[in-house]
Amino acid sequence: MKHSDTQRMKFFPWLGTTILDSIIKFGKWLFNFLMLFVKAFINIFIYAYKGIIYIAKAIGKLFKNYVTRFIQGDYKTRLSYLFMGSGHIFNGQVVKGIAYFVIQVLFIVFMLLPKGGIYWLDEMNIFGSGSPDGIAWIGDTPYRYLYTTIYQFGIPFSTRVTGGNASNSVIVMLYGLATIILTVAFTAVYISNVNGAWKLQNLNKEGKHIATFKEDVRSLLNEKFHVTVLSLPSVTVFAFTILPLIFMILLAFTNYDGDHIYPRYRFAWTGLDTFIKLFSTETGWGGAMQSIFSWTIVWAIFATFSNYIGGMILALLINKKGIKLKKLWRTLFVISIAIPQFITLLIVSKLLAPDGAMLNFLKDIGLIDNATTNIFGKVNSARISVILINMWIGVPYTMLITSGILMNIPEDLYESAKIDGVSAWTQFWSITLPYMLFVTGPYLITQFIGNINNFNVIFFLTGGGPDVNVAGINYGKTDLLVTWLYDLTVGGTDKEYAMGSAIGIIVFLVSAFISIVFYGQTSAAKDEEQFQ
Repeated sequence: MKHSDTQRMKFFPWLGTTILDSIIKFGKWLFNFLMLFVKAFINIFIYAYKGIIYIAKAIGKLFKNYVTRFIQGDYKTRLSYLFMGSGHIFNGQVVKGIAYFVIQVLFIVFMLLPKGGIYWLDEMNIFGSGSPDGIAWIGDTPYRYLYTTIYQFGIPFSTRVTGGNASNSVIVMLYGLATIILTVAFTAVYISNVNGAWKLQNLNKEGKHIATFKEDVRSLLNEKFHVTVLSLPSVTVFAFTILPLIFMILLAFTNYDGDHIYPRYRFAWTGLDTFIKLFSTETGWGGAMQSIFSWTIVWAIFATFSNYIGGMILALLINKKGIKLKKLWRTLFVISIAIPQFITLLIVSKLLAPDGAMLNFLKDIGLIDNATTNIFGKVNSARISVILINMWIGVPYTMLITSGILMNIPEDLYESAKIDGVSAWTQFWSITLPYMLFVTGPYLITQFIGNINNFNVIFFLTGGGPDVNVAGINYGKTDLLVTWLYDLTVGGTDKEYAMGSAIGIIVFLVSAFISIVFYGQTSAAKDEEQFQ
């Protein structure tokens, strides 16, 4: 077998010596490829099981230590279980002890205020109370007894608002979620308080030095300076990233839409009803989801590989020996990158509109006769158009990346190949392509995921159209999941916020799944030492 054939089989493992051999090998390769996804899907549940076991063991160990340290601890340590900071104060760390105690007092006050933490948890229906002005459950919950028990203690849940003046469910959920996160943070501080008191007790027994407040401050400014610097960013990440993210995820488990919005109605917890409706063909959502999801994957494949192959060919042509004015050619293609993408897309959409300059010109020269020609009005022409236009704005990026790779491939490899009489085609398969795939493998995955979420191209060119209505569900034949999400929540007349949240979760899961599966198969991950 020739060396070139060997290289082809390296990148196309299903390629055989005969047509029948190729068909058999392609079948085996396709089976292994599909099994890759099956194994990855099974591994999700395996790792989830391992994660649950790990968390359960960690919680068990934490509870065991909590009980053990209370039994074996002295009165200072035991007092810290009730009054935070007691162990620190009695062991000489007065400032830290007072700080712990102040945190405990502030947390208790916050929880018991008329519109404090317990109020928002009740309104969020954490206890299953089914309060008329909060976010009620559809159906009963197993937590009603817990709520009733706490309520009998006379904890003020504030004055309730009933009837048409239903409370703003979005505010209730946001504040309730913030209360839960603060409770988790307080629990972590409480555990730190107990562990600190236990540590100070052992230091006293061993006669070791206990750090003073000044020494702790000096430590935070020196060897623990990273803790000091990262504290504020961590708080802002929780406040402006994690909290809104969890909030948006929770919306998928409600019936929040245009019919359940403040001040008319409140929305309610519905469990997995939103996901069931989204994948149910009986309601029309399932058909729309299937159509949009399949087009999203097809679009991502064509958009990614058309740009990659086009950019690679363009880079090879420009960097080919004998080509003059290389810098000029690169500059011309880079100019398209310098222009903001949305401007380019808007201009192209106007040029290709039914009354646009391009179609009018084609009519004038007699290439088209139909005065009502609409490229974006038919499904096939609209989909092909967005793929081709995406190449115009995407190929230059790949050209720049691959040009950098081509210029960094050792020239002596090509010279050695020429001395051995290797053809240019074989050099490409043996030298150029392996280097390209090694460096750009992760880039291809990034581009694929980016194209799944490529909002600009679809929105500015077709707006998701041509539009259809199936079983009362509106969507476009060029809509991606992300543009459909936009139409359901912001751009359209039907405000399906819960459905949009569910679609966002699905997009994330698909993107994460594809990234994890394919990154492990790239040469950058498998052959890391090959090009060192």
